[in-house]
Amino acid sequence: MNIKTNSLLDALDKLKQAIDQADWLSAGYLDEQIKSNLELAIEKTGNDAERQALIGLLSHVQVVYQLLLENTEDARRQIALELKKITQDKKASDLYHKAAGYK
Repeated sequence: MNIKTNSLLDALDKLKQAIDQADWLSAGYLDEQIKSNLELAIEKTGNDAERQALIGLLSHVQVVYQLLLENTEDARRQIALELKKITQDKKASDLYHKAAGYK
């Protein structure tokens, strides 16, 4: 495995950790680093063995990005739920104030 592949694998590992910790700033930076490393790896791929190794690596990249999407969807659902609770609390507060004669 060459240095660029190791660098890519390291960046993927760090991306997974950032996703697990919901560190979206780091995840964005690592995403850019991964894209750059992938572009370089594609340009430098020479023989069939290297192509097969790159295909395997791209499969792992796809899994990591699928995890990112799933975590993002879960976070969005959680945010929507919290916003709904806030809206319900505000409505309840407004009704209480209206019933009590406050403006």
